[in-house]
Amino acid sequence: MGIDLGSNYIKATLVQPGKTFQIVENTASKRKTESMITIGNEQRDYGADSFIASGKFPETTFAEIHRTFGEKYDAEVI
Repeated sequence: MGIDLGSNYIKATLVQPGKTFQIVENTASKRKTESMITIGNEQRDYGADSFIASGKFPETTFAEIHRTFGEKYDAEVI
């Protein structure tokens, strides 16, 4: 499996020996998923659902989280 963590979208690919690679589709049958998460009212929304919920829960919507990978908890970017 290959994962591309882009600035705005996430893409995943399945690779098997002797076969062409296959791009994984999300629940909306799209090949790319928005790189965001929204936490609100005891549920988590990802991708397009998160984009929709971001208007309702702007304080708990996080985009481009991958930019924080490897950072210390007390880093300014966090």
